[in-house]
Amino acid sequence: MPFTGSHVAAVLPLTRSAWLVPSALVIGSMVPDLPYYLPLPVEATLTHSLAGVLGVDVVLGLAAMACGMGCWPAS
Repeated sequence: MPFTGSHVAAVLPLTRSAWLVPSALVIGSMVPDLPYYLPLPVEATLTHSLAGVLGVDVVLGLAAMACGMGCWPAS
C-alpha cells in the first residue's frame, strides 16, 4: 500500500485546472485512508470501494474540508 501522503502526487497535475479546487482534490485523494488513522465506524475496505467513494468518502471529505476551513481561517 502506498503512503497516504503520496496520493497527493496523483492529483497534482489536476491542480492546474481553473475548474478544480486544489484543497478539495488533496482531501479527496486522502479521505479513503482515514480509517487507518482515525477511529471511525467504517472500515477501510468500504472507503476503498465504489459504494464508499460515492457515499462515505463524500461525507468524510466534506467533514474534513469543514474542519480544515474552521481550523485554519483565511488570512
